[in-house]
Amino acid sequence: MDCFKYRKEKLYQQTLLNTNESRFSDKELNVLRKRFIQMTNGCKYINKEQFKSNLDVLGLESISLLGDALFQAMDINLDGLIEFEEFVAYFDKITYGTQEEKAEISFRLIDQRRNGYITYKDFNFTMQQLIKSYIIMKGTDLTDDILDHIEKRQQQIFNLIDINKDQKISLSEYITALMRNPQILDIFEFLRKGVTQTIKESQHKRDQKMLNQFDQLRVQTAQILNSIQGQQDRSLHLSKNLSQNSKYGVDVLFEEAEISENISEIDEMAMIDQMSHSQLKLKFKDMYQQLQKLHQDTENSLKKMESLYHEKLECDEIQEQILIKQVSINNNKYKKSSVQIGNEIWDLVINMMVGIQMAVKSSNAVVETFISTADFEIKQCFEIISHQNKDKCKFYDYAPKVFNQIRKLQMIDNDNYLNSIGPENLLFSFMQGDLSTLTELTSTGKSGSFFYFSQDGLYTIKTISEREFLLFRKILSNYFNYLKNCPNSLIIKLYGLHKISISGRKIFFIVMGNVFKTEYQIHKKYDIKGSTYKRTTQQNLDPDVARKDLDFIANNEIISINVTKQQELLEQIEKDSDFLSDNNLLDYSLLIGIHIIEDKKDFQKIANINDINIIKSNDETKIYFFGIIDILTEFNTSKQIESFFKKIFQGPQISAIPPKDYSSRFKNFIRQILTLQNFNDF
Repeated sequence: MDCFKYRKEKLYQQTLLNTNESRFSDKELNVLRKRFIQMTNGCKYINKEQFKSNLDVLGLESISLLGDALFQAMDINLDGLIEFEEFVAYFDKITYGTQEEKAEISFRLIDQRRNGYITYKDFNFTMQQLIKSYIIMKGTDLTDDILDHIEKRQQQIFNLIDINKDQKISLSEYITALMRNPQILDIFEFLRKGVTQTIKESQHKRDQKMLNQFDQLRVQTAQILNSIQGQQDRSLHLSKNLSQNSKYGVDVLFEEAEISENISEIDEMAMIDQMSHSQLKLKFKDMYQQLQKLHQDTENSLKKMESLYHEKLECDEIQEQILIKQVSINNNKYKKSSVQIGNEIWDLVINMMVGIQMAVKSSNAVVETFISTADFEIKQCFEIISHQNKDKCKFYDYAPKVFNQIRKLQMIDNDNYLNSIGPENLLFSFMQGDLSTLTELTSTGKSGSFFYFSQDGLYTIKTISEREFLLFRKILSNYFNYLKNCPNSLIIKLYGLHKISISGRKIFFIVMGNVFKTEYQIHKKYDIKGSTYKRTTQQNLDPDVARKDLDFIANNEIISINVTKQQELLEQIEKDSDFLSDNNLLDYSLLIGIHIIEDKKDFQKIANINDINIIKSNDETKIYFFGIIDILTEFNTSKQIESFFKKIFQGPQISAIPPKDYSSRFKNFIRQILTLQNFNDF
């Protein structure tokens, strides 16, 4: 047994890295060391309780079992403690590791007994914990048919990974399977698509079955009614013949046999013909009762089917249009800076995710009615309780019905919204040996704000100042009505306004759509304000940083698009700018992203795009993305003073000018860069 244990330990120890061999820079190692010390309270190792306490902010009992699995995966030497070298080895692999290295961590998560192989029992146990956690996070049960589907899919995936069919998955088999198909562990399509969508599909099947029954009965009914009508017609024709023959004194000599055959039918049809509607209904009582019951049973289902059918048509119709907007969840550029367990802002990010989930679930429970004036003033408060937080964390959700409507206007399903930005994100990353959350995109820029991407890149969370928070609440009604009446607006879409209060600290933040929510790489970015005063960036700066107005001019950038599209775009930008000006706002930008097409097939995929914010170039070499961002700056007293003094010393090209002037200059600059005019006036 000791020898067997030694072999198992050796199998896992071979993955241990000396900190000197890691791919982290010295600066990154120092950050990890600081994080490690914070988790250990100054000790040389992390025990299981310390490790799990860092997960406890989730408020989930079932996450405890997942925490055990993750702890064991990190505890390479099996001593029940995580040393700094083990800590570094884990983060080195999930940050810079190859697909094979990440598959190895995933394998260790499932092989919790350290057998060196995975049985179906091991596989099923881990998946069941994920399901339990997911149900708790979503606050909803799964239907029997979905659970049955998951069980079958689970067995199917296990069989696919079990290459040699011995009912045991070795490490080499596991790595081979994941290398061949990285998505093979996507067992739970309900996690990817959202529970609501899967339930809709299940309902659709049941509704379809009921509709088929209804159609069959309708056909049978039609046949009976046609038969009745036919018999009535024949009876009437025969009666006329008899009358005619009698009229001419001719008895029925020919047709005697035919009449004798149909005499019973004639009597029956004659009787039916003489029946009143109520008598007829009584005669066919069983049929009518069946029809009535089925009609009642299917009435709501048919309405639901019609709604789903139209949704399907809409989705099919715009599928090609939104193809370019689809986001690759495996986009590696977001993985490196993902907020991980032990990070100093881990609690903050988890509180954001949990709070958003509680708020959205609460709004789902509210029956939708029209938006009233009072809805813009509503504030809901939720308490997020955990052992990790000594003080209660209060999460505030503002104008929930309003933002729920904004999401609906943008065709965003709440379940899919939470799948992107809610805590269930942790379950997506768990099978990769990771408990990553949001991605820290930027910290403390010029505005002092923090930015986080959702892991799929669809949404951005931005912390804002209290001044910006109060401003947005003030203009929210105008903003909502404008988006409702102007669906093609390029103005950034804001999907939630929130506040977190903990330990006397208040953090305000908004949830925004990502202008560049595309699977294609954005090769160039420009942040255009229409101002030329110091509007340039440093040379050799990170290519992901947006260039500015002067850079656009210096690079001789040309946006060559169809004249019709060009005019539509200009009209929309002018309309949006006028709206912002009318609300006393300034300092906003037109964010431009440029994807350079290397394969003509990519261009053909988006040939039918109708969205004004995504436009292809005339020469079929580029795709342009447009959005108006940074809309929460008001021309208040401080801006007026700033404008007065800066105009004197710096000239008219500063950003801080009155909203009408800012709008006019902004529109003029955009018109020039879109219509290829020169910039002599700037």
